[in-house]
Amino acid sequence: MSRSLLAATPFAGHVRPMLGLARALLGRGHEVVVHTGARYAEAVREAGAEHLPYRAATDFDDTAPEETFPAMARARGPRALLVDFRELFFGIAPGQAQDMLAAHEQDPLDAVIAEGTCFGAELFHELSGVPYATASLSPLALPSRYLPPPGAPFAPGRTVLGRGRDAALRLLLDRTVDAAFRRLHDEARSAVGIARTDRGGLHGAWSRDLILAQGTAEVEPFRPDLPPAVHFVGDLAAGSRGAAVAPDWFAALDPCLPLVHVSEGTLGRDGSSLVARTVQALRDRPVQLVIGGRHRAGRLPADVIDAGWVPQDLLLPRTDLFVTNGGYGGMMAALSHGVPVLAVPSSVEKWVGAGNVASSGAGRRLRPGRASPAALDRAVGEMLRDGDLRQAAQRVAGSMAAAGGPGRAAELCEELLEERGPRRIRA
Repeated sequence: MSRSLLAATPFAGHVRPMLGLARALLGRGHEVVVHTGARYAEAVREAGAEHLPYRAATDFDDTAPEETFPAMARARGPRALLVDFRELFFGIAPGQAQDMLAAHEQDPLDAVIAEGTCFGAELFHELSGVPYATASLSPLALPSRYLPPPGAPFAPGRTVLGRGRDAALRLLLDRTVDAAFRRLHDEARSAVGIARTDRGGLHGAWSRDLILAQGTAEVEPFRPDLPPAVHFVGDLAAGSRGAAVAPDWFAALDPCLPLVHVSEGTLGRDGSSLVARTVQALRDRPVQLVIGGRHRAGRLPADVIDAGWVPQDLLLPRTDLFVTNGGYGGMMAALSHGVPVLAVPSSVEKWVGAGNVASSGAGRRLRPGRASPAALDRAVGEMLRDGDLRQAAQRVAGSMAAAGGPGRAAELCEELLEERGPRRIRA
C-alpha cells in the first residue's frame, strides 16, 4: 500500500476529476491525500481522502478569484491569459510546494499526481525526488511537429503551405507566449531554490514519466509523435459527479420533453451570458432547460430549472443536448454519457477543445459573436433532430469507457511506482 498526494488548483473542473482518481486509488487499498483549497475540503473528505489545506499557498474562491488576485480584474485581451497564469497558477506554485514538503516530512509520500495547472507538484518532485505524474484535464497541450502550436485556434495544416504555417506558428509561440511561461516557471523555481529550466510552455512543468490525458485520441488531432508517457484514460471524473440523494427538481423533470443542459463556466467567459442567450433562444421551443453552475443571466423564467451544482451522473443519462462555453471537463462529462455538445467557446483554449469535439462528429462549435438567440435556436433544433450526431457521441462514449477511466489511471500510477521505486511502501 502506498501513500499518494493528489494536487489540484481549487476549481471545480480541476478538483472533480482528481477526486475520481482518489476514489480509484482508495478502492485499490492506497492512502490518498488531496492538496487543494478549503472550498473543496468537504468534497475531498466525502471521497474518503485526507484533505491537505493550502497554508503556504494562497487560497482563493474559484467563483471570485479576482477578489484575491486583483490584477486579474484589470487585465484585458491576450495579456489576461498571462496574468491569470502568473497569479493563479505559477504564482502560488512555491507555496504549494512548501505545503507538500511539510506534509512529506510529517508522513512520507510515495507519489504525487497533479492536474496540469498545479505547478507546485513539479517543484516538490524536484526537491523531494518523489515520483511524479501529471493529469491533463484540457486539450492535450503538448507540442507536435504535425500540429499547430498548443492552443492555436487552427486546424492542422495538410498541405505544404499549411504545414509551413504550423511550423512558423510553433516558432513564433516559442519566442513569445512560451517564453513568457518559461519566465514565470523560472520565477517559481527560483523561489524554492531550483535552477532554471530549458522546457517551455505549460507542459514544461509536466511529468516526463506519466501523463494521464482525460478523453480519448478520438477527440484529439492525430499526432504520430505522441510521447510514450501519454495515456488517454477517458473520463477521469467518472463516478464523482453524482449525489447520494437526488435534488427535488430531478423528480420534476418532464420525460416527454427533450432535455437541454446548459453551463456557462467560470474562468474565460466572454462579455455576455451564454445562459441568458440560450434561455431567450429556446423560450418558444418545447424543451426542458436545466441550468448548471454559476451564471450571469439574473432571474430565470419559472419553467427553467436553475439548479446550481448539478449531479451530472444523474442528469446526463436523461439529457439530449449539452450547451456549454467549452469547458473541457463539462464536455468530457457529456460525451462520456453519449450526449452531443454545442459549444460556444469563451476563450482560445476552449475554442481548441470545442473544435476537437466538433471534429469527432459528436458536437458543433459556434463563434461567440455569431451565437445570437436565433442562431442558438437553429443549432439546437438541428442537433436535436440529428441522429448521426447522437450516434457519434455514443461512439465517443464507448471509446471513453474502453479507455478505463479512473481505474485505468490508478493502474498506471501503480506502474509508475513500481518502475520509479516508491519512497516507501507500507505493509
